[in-house]
Amino acid sequence: MYARTLEGGLRAEAHSDATTYFRLSIGPALRQQPGFLHGQLLANSVTNQCLLLTVWETQADRQAADASRSLQTLLGHLQHYCSQPLVSTDYQLNAQVS
Repeated sequence: MYARTLEGGLRAEAHSDATTYFRLSIGPALRQQPGFLHGQLLANSVTNQCLLLTVWETQADRQAADASRSLQTLLGHLQHYCSQPLVSTDYQLNAQVS
């Protein structure tokens, strides 16, 4: 499995709106992507930092999502809630505990 994080600062007043946008717009678009397994939006209201985590079956699935214009547009709109640019990092998921 492979994961991608988008990490950055949220505007203090935007936590609720960013969460709603993730649930109603980004989440449904992610679920339509082949190989998408799950995603989470984490936010810290003290530091105003956020982390968007997506997990994919294969690296090819994750890379194919990069080519989805509609998904990339939605992720780009997430930037409206941020106080700084989101930084993307890719990982291989080596272990998972549920």
